[in-house]
Amino acid sequence: MHDVAVIFYRCDGKYKLCLLPAGQTPGEVRVDAKPVHFRFGYIKGMGCDEVGYATQSASGAVVTMGGENIKCDILRENMYHSEERLYIAFTKEVKQMLLACVGNSRTAFISPTPLAIQFLLKYSYFRSLKNAIRDVPKNVISRILPQRSSFPQTLTLENSTRSLETYCSSDQYEALKIIASTPASGPPVLIAGPFGTGKTRVLAIAAHYFLQKSVQDGNRLAILVCTQQHVSADAFLRMYTDLTPGKEDITIIRLIPIYYHQRNDFMKHFYRTVDNFRKDMERNSHRNRLRYLIVSTCLTAKRIGEYPPVLPSWFFTHIFLDEGAQMREPEAVAPLCMADENTKLVIAGDRFQVGPGMLVLGEEPQKYGLSVSLLERLYDLYQDLGDVAKPYCAHLSTNFRCHSAILNLARQVAYKTTLRCNVPDLSAHPDAPFPLLFVCTSLDHNVKETKDSLSKVEVNAALNKASQIFMKWPDSTWGKRDLREICFLSPCRGQVTLARDIRDKNLPPQVRSVRKLATYNIQGQEFRALFISTSEPTTPDGETRDATKSISDPAVFITAITRARSLVVAVGNPFMLLRREEHMVKKYGDRGHCWSHFLKACIDNGTLSVYHSSESRSALLEKMVNERVSKLYILEPVQSSVNATFETAPTIDIVPSTPTQATQSAAVVQPTEERSSMSNEFKDYVVKEELGKGGFGVVCRVQYKIDRNEYALKIVRIKDNPEKVEREVRALAKLSHPNIVRYYHSWKEKAPRNWQHISPWKYLPSSDSASYPSERLTGETVSQADAQEASANISPQVSSHSSGLATQDDSDSNVTFRDSSSDTQQ
Repeated sequence: MHDVAVIFYRCDGKYKLCLLPAGQTPGEVRVDAKPVHFRFGYIKGMGCDEVGYATQSASGAVVTMGGENIKCDILRENMYHSEERLYIAFTKEVKQMLLACVGNSRTAFISPTPLAIQFLLKYSYFRSLKNAIRDVPKNVISRILPQRSSFPQTLTLENSTRSLETYCSSDQYEALKIIASTPASGPPVLIAGPFGTGKTRVLAIAAHYFLQKSVQDGNRLAILVCTQQHVSADAFLRMYTDLTPGKEDITIIRLIPIYYHQRNDFMKHFYRTVDNFRKDMERNSHRNRLRYLIVSTCLTAKRIGEYPPVLPSWFFTHIFLDEGAQMREPEAVAPLCMADENTKLVIAGDRFQVGPGMLVLGEEPQKYGLSVSLLERLYDLYQDLGDVAKPYCAHLSTNFRCHSAILNLARQVAYKTTLRCNVPDLSAHPDAPFPLLFVCTSLDHNVKETKDSLSKVEVNAALNKASQIFMKWPDSTWGKRDLREICFLSPCRGQVTLARDIRDKNLPPQVRSVRKLATYNIQGQEFRALFISTSEPTTPDGETRDATKSISDPAVFITAITRARSLVVAVGNPFMLLRREEHMVKKYGDRGHCWSHFLKACIDNGTLSVYHSSESRSALLEKMVNERVSKLYILEPVQSSVNATFETAPTIDIVPSTPTQATQSAAVVQPTEERSSMSNEFKDYVVKEELGKGGFGVVCRVQYKIDRNEYALKIVRIKDNPEKVEREVRALAKLSHPNIVRYYHSWKEKAPRNWQHISPWKYLPSSDSASYPSERLTGETVSQADAQEASANISPQVSSHSSGLATQDDSDSNVTFRDSSSDTQQ
């Protein structure tokens, strides 16, 4: 009922109906492929995202016209065009009703007024899930609902896998031993691990091992490998054929629902449709063969076992489920309908990526556990059972895909465990020395709502950056230059279609060949560089309108960034992302802090920039973002637990620098005794020297670690008259005048213990020093260049301290400056 309500609110409404001339079809539709349809048309007035949702979730629509309810089909070809229209087709069954309403004209027809159109939920998907639960054999149900007695008391690990040790890492080898050693009639073996740890590879090596063992023993073998996405099934088959390049005595079948005419690679030789496979089995053309490897998706494979059955229940000796944590449990159970008590079951997956927990939103299905995947349920159960179930769960922790900085970001957001990186950090790009970049396309930090997901500026910025990366492709570390290794990603179909159709003359032609995908199509993909457009519709209070696709959702965020091996570039408004994140934190807790971690990493490593803006404006924005992010807990020092086999990513405490002037400092880290007594504000500054002091306090020359610019920092005591100081700061923040020193920032804090020996408090006047530790101090920063320029041009009407505090005291004895290039006093 929840899905019915969603499609009602998102898609149902009044739209204009447009019929194409008789005999004409949309460009993507072949007439001979749709023999049941007699007239094609489209619904006008739907947005890009509504078109995408209707195509995915609706089987058809009912058009109310002339007092008649006329049903039409929704064409799957809507997924491949970029127009704001939904293509439909009317079958011959409703021909008379349609002609009675629009007349017998064979020309194009456009309804004069909008018509009420109701969309019909695609019940076939839910019907297949129901049938899967209904058809699971009882002996399999007892295996996926194991008790303590279902596990053997002792388990001897198989030694015959020793020959496979050269194929894999140590933890992958341990997982292989578990798969080979556990009895076929026992509960499922679980392979749990983060992205890039080789779960699919373990399954492929296991299939290769069982094939070798079958040949040696002369036994029959039939392995069914099921994934959630067809692209993941293709990836498994490629990995398997890479491991076994020679000719083997096995029949490999890549099972698909319909035949893809456009495929022309080696995968085409393995393709068989479900209908053709069933016919072959009925004719016994394949049944007498000894060994099979069948790769498909779960729901496609379920059709093999539909009535009338063409395979005996004992046919499959092994069933492997990849992406087991990403699919609903009924979907994962679907291929198990073809298992018996002696079929070995293995399930692999990553619990922290997109799964049923964010796809199943209704309270009723959540109540009955449909928001939990089969792997998650079994994993929690095995943990509760303790040591007896421990041998049935293998954990992988060595990453073979991503740069260590990407891995560290994923760990901070989701995994919270030790992850080992086995990828050399030689994957940096000349224009991107750090693998995380953020390009700001908007400076509006007061924006609260985004009504439209379309942002041509973001598309241009992302594709321009993609072009720069492609033109300077580092062949020595990234391999052969290939546009298929670059992907443009967006949570909104509208942005994806805009990127596909963009014809900006300033963009190089080659960027048109970059892959463009929506977040709901990213699973199972892998790229060298990923470019993310973060724009998406929000509510007036900044909450995303579609949480299942939002790039701010932690599961979507992790799934997205981990598709990239070497580079992630995000484009958008950082302040809007932080506003959306506030709602995610309320929902997920600390896991909701995704983009603040991303922005913090970019700020620390100098990879936050502004699209088409001056350098000074970029530095200002960087400081604004840093101040906004600094309010979050993530600015506390975080000890990285990524153990890289090669060079690790920079830690948060170190400030990377490429000094160009003598005044700049590389990798500045404050001494431990000083850092422990400083606030987070002071930790971001390095004190260079004292510039001057007076009755109120002291002025120092400091360098801000993030932007590496120098500022004048004034520290004053505010015990006697804090209201006056605060009033002056607020007044100065509103002033803008060439003769007034520019104000940047201020804060309050308590002086630490032993302040006389800690920079920069040690520069304070020594009078009344005994009372300092109990006083409140304030610090303000202004540009050092601004301070020196303004010192000779202070207006007699409004003077300024070096801190920028506006006062009525125009005595120039209150402040002194010393030029950094000389010893002359001003």
